[in-house]
Amino acid sequence: MKRLAMYACILGTILINTGPLFARERGAVAAIYYWKAKPGKLEEYNRYIREVAEPIDGEAKRRRAFISVTTYMSQKADSPWTHMRIFVLKDRVQLENLPKARTDKPGRWRGGNGRRPDCRHFCGEQPSRLVRFKIRLS
Repeated sequence: MKRLAMYACILGTILINTGPLFARERGAVAAIYYWKAKPGKLEEYNRYIREVAEPIDGEAKRRRAFISVTTYMSQKADSPWTHMRIFVLKDRVQLENLPKARTDKPGRWRGGNGRRPDCRHFCGEQPSRLVRFKIRLS
């Protein structure tokens, strides 16, 4: 738990101090997702992010569902996470609509059930643990 608090503080500091990178818009809220890939599945998760998540999120960003998204990968084997994705949003309305905005992309990413594939469909299994939390930036 102390590690999680430490990572949150570090990430919050990074996000607050990178305001000029957002040019016209500065975010007020961040949604942070992180998980640890299961042993031997790291490249499959990287491929899932690159081939499925990034195109879907790119479309959601074009529709102004959020300001920015950044994906981090830990280089430490003993890290509690292998992947972290931080979505910067302008307000709580965007935050509340983020899950729907990230699943509403029509077209080739839809599975037979009409939803985007998750890691289980792409990588053969879910990550060991997916953690979601939100922080206020301003």
